[in-house]
Amino acid sequence: AGAATQLIVTTGAGTCQSRIACTTQPVVKIADASGNATTSTQTVTATITSGTGTITAGGTKAAVNGVATFSGFTLRGTAGNFTIQFAISSPSLNVNQSGLTLTAGTATKLLIETAASGAVNRSAFTTQPSVFIADADDNKVTSAAGSIAVAVSSGVLGKSATLSGTSPVASSSGKATFSGLTLTGGADTYSLTYSLSPYTSVIQDIVVTPAAASKLAIKVAASGFVNRANFTTQPQIEVQDADGNLVSNSSAIISVGISGGTIALSGTTTATAVNGVATFADLGKYGTIATAKTLTYSS
Repeated sequence: AGAATQLIVTTGAGTCQSRIACTTQPVVKIADASGNATTSTQTVTATITSGTGTITAGGTKAAVNGVATFSGFTLRGTAGNFTIQFAISSPSLNVNQSGLTLTAGTATKLLIETAASGAVNRSAFTTQPSVFIADADDNKVTSAAGSIAVAVSSGVLGKSATLSGTSPVASSSGKATFSGLTLTGGADTYSLTYSLSPYTSVIQDIVVTPAAASKLAIKVAASGFVNRANFTTQPQIEVQDADGNLVSNSSAIISVGISGGTIALSGTTTATAVNGVATFADLGKYGTIATAKTLTYSS
């Protein structure tokens, strides 16, 4: 053989999974102009020139009689196509192996593909979540199987909600898509935890907003009843959904009436809610004082 003038990939790396040694290890020949193996003992070094990842093991190999037979060559990174360059330093030569496909490695965790969102109390999320089984490098492991469950925690403000809908959901090609998930309870920020043993769970936050207005509640009760004088404490009334959440976008008009004996209210007996709260300003009463009185608020 003549002097080394080229590198030839006689066997390309193949069947490579992230963080797992490729099933087919590369073999590179240090050759003369006619393609004959030289007697070179140069070290052949592999580097990635295309693709997102790193070579974690087996990236160098000393040639024997001009042939470098790699062992333990391992890639980690984002699944997809890679180009690997093999090079020696003296003389300076290199050759590329293109079209090497890296696939997902061993399943280790769950990741969220589509986060749940649009959570209105008592209504199904407008965007239902999807979760997939992933390897340590966030690649979807399409061969993994199992049923993924979801659970809800207490809210950051201390409120609680009940989660309903389909759970667990069997994965297909490594992914589970939920349907009908609904939170019922207090308006708050909650954490949804998706889990499948033995993989690491994944968590997302979701904000539950109030449902449609359905009832009134007393925020501040009227008090300080002196005949023919304004109440010393004027009432405030909240517009709420079925679970007692303040409907802050309500501008409902709230009316008040009084009963119990010969009695009447003075002042303005209606108030318009601002940010879901109606505040009365000059309510008073006049009439008999011997019997208990009841204020009734309505809208």
